[in-house]
Amino acid sequence: MQVFIVPLRVAPTQESILPPGSTSAFVACYAGGSGYEEAVQRCLAALAGDGLRPDEILQPINAMAASDWAAHVAEQWPDQAAGLPDQATFKTRIGRGEAMYGPFGTFSGA
Repeated sequence: MQVFIVPLRVAPTQESILPPGSTSAFVACYAGGSGYEEAVQRCLAALAGDGLRPDEILQPINAMAASDWAAHVAEQWPDQAAGLPDQATFKTRIGRGEAMYGPFGTFSGA
């Protein structure tokens, strides 16, 4: 299964999953789809459900096989791997049409 990696800059709304005081964040959203457009729509829906407003969809939007998740995490975020879904969970959730996030890089203040 093809998974698209959609990099985003987001801002919190009133019911946000971001920590209190956060003014913005960078995050990679992972979603499957028949093309990147469908994956972006899934990411935008997930953001809205989590109290996040997309400020910018960044480039490039990359793709990977769902089976490459564990290797991707080990390469990108080895220190945060314990807080991310394992390979089986990732494949199951992506297969159900869910969008998932990598670690958030948050910013606070004005």
